[in-house]
Amino acid sequence: MTVETREIAHSILSEVEKAGKTRSRFCNRLLPVAETCYASKDEIVKAVTRLADRHFPKEETQKSVSYAVVYEARSNKTLDRMEVIEAIADLVPKHYKVDLSNPDKAILVQIVKSTCCVGIATDYNKLCKYNMKTLITPVEEREAQKKLAQEATQRSLKANAQVVEAKGSSPDASAQEDCKQ
Repeated sequence: MTVETREIAHSILSEVEKAGKTRSRFCNRLLPVAETCYASKDEIVKAVTRLADRHFPKEETQKSVSYAVVYEARSNKTLDRMEVIEAIADLVPKHYKVDLSNPDKAILVQIVKSTCCVGIATDYNKLCKYNMKTLITPVEEREAQKKLAQEATQRSLKANAQVVEAKGSSPDASAQEDCKQ
């Protein structure tokens, strides 16, 4: 009997969502890792192929299942994000639809330095990207935090535009002038 990490993580997070509290003091986020490999495009494709064969059958089913590829890299600048995402998307049969906002299944690709962890998560966005702290935060508070973050981003963009306007040139031109000096 094998137990899938995705089932364990989903079960724990569903319980946290129902209870409205977590029993863990130190665990903030659970990520179901089913495969690990060296962080290269070829090795990642091999690892995801093994998962895709199990979780994304080639024959069409009655229910349409959507998916998303979630790529996060830390301390690794060698891989091109879009190349990896496109290579993974090519492994999923075409009758599965891409849904980046609310996928039924998420293919998680987590890269830390030269190690890649790959897994499949269900209800990834519904369960706050498997972040327990966010999951137990009331929805109203989450929405307020999201709105504040968006407003801060808008203020930052507006301030950057004013600086560029004050200089009287485009950001690219000012960067070129700085290089000449």
